Amino acid sequence: MSASALRVMIGFLLAPGVPALIIYVVTLLSNTRGEATWSAQIFAAVAYLLAFVVGVPVYFYLQRRGINSFTAYAALGAAIGLLCIVLGFVPYALLGDWTTNHDEAFTLLKTAAALAVPAIISGGVGSAVFWLIAIRSGRLSA
Repeated sequence: MSASALRVMIGFLLAPGVPALIIYVVTLLSNTRGEATWSAQIFAAVAYLLAFVVGVPVYFYLQRRGINSFTAYAALGAAIGLLCIVLGFVPYALLGDWTTNHDEAFTLLKTAAALAVPAIISGGVGSAVFWLIAIRSGRLSA
């Protein structure tokens, strides 16, 4: 196995955990250890699922196109974070029983809006960490 392939594997194993670790620390500052652990575990499960289901194909697409810039990886990671929120909340709000249960739909949409910024930031951070581990070739590129 080549060194670059090993770095890519390590990147996919470590990078999704970094935002979950950040969520753990931030949650721990204002909540109990149990709540912080629970939040980080849920976040890590979603992050790893997205990394392998969406991130791996995106990585191969970028490699095939010869795109190795930090900006491209961070931006696509942020887009994947937003995609998670859109696919996780919006269909339930819009396809649910909209005619009789407006309050539940609005609550789901408000929750999605509140989680969108952390998801975008987390996706960008995870992708940036992946780029630092797997793609960077000794110098930063924009």
